[in-house]
Amino acid sequence: MKKITLTTVLLVGLILSLAAQSVSLSYIDRAPYYYQENGVNKGFLLDRAEKILKEAGLTYTISALPPNRITAILETQQERHISIGWFKRPEREVFAQFSVPIYRNKPQALLVLKTRAAEFKAIPKFAEVAANPKYKMGAVDGFSYGGFFDPLIATMGARVEKGNVTPSQNVAKLQAKRFDFLVLDQEEASYQILQAGLKEADFEVVTFSDVPEGNLRYLWCSKNITSAEMTKINAAIAKLYPEVK
Repeated sequence: MKKITLTTVLLVGLILSLAAQSVSLSYIDRAPYYYQENGVNKGFLLDRAEKILKEAGLTYTISALPPNRITAILETQQERHISIGWFKRPEREVFAQFSVPIYRNKPQALLVLKTRAAEFKAIPKFAEVAANPKYKMGAVDGFSYGGFFDPLIATMGARVEKGNVTPSQNVAKLQAKRFDFLVLDQEEASYQILQAGLKEADFEVVTFSDVPEGNLRYLWCSKNITSAEMTKINAAIAKLYPEVK
């Protein structure tokens, strides 16, 4: 019978400890926040999330997943899971937990065709756009556009074309006049247009007076991430990104 040494016991203990701390880290493919290029995970918010977890002492594996799949993982707690960049909403807190915020966006805006920019700029508030029956919107199925836009988008009903598509695919649909506008973050406009293989000059970003300051983004974590680990994660965020409020 092989003798079990103290070194072996300590090594097994270390392995088990690391396994207990390990999490699966996911993101929705949405550049420039987080995306994959030539098999490499990239994006400024992905970089931020990795720095936070390293500072908190957690090991992780990274994968890009559809939003509905991420929600299902967090609902069932089938694994220790953290997803990057989500908006904090009450219905999501029922089955999962949020970190303190990791980033605040610029105010959201609409992407429209350049030829129609003057038409949209003549409308002072997005609420008026949503209420106008002639306007149709393109949306990513299962995606939240935040606390201001989501309720107004819900009032549009069938005038919202939802699809299991990427944001850049929706830009191509906008170019093809499948709908009239997209809601997007100002940070992503240029990238998504170029990803669609289109010209920035053909589009314009339009802002509205009733749109509030940018949304806060969080790490959305399964409830089997312990309270001690959440404390470490939040402390890491406060240390690395104290400006986010």
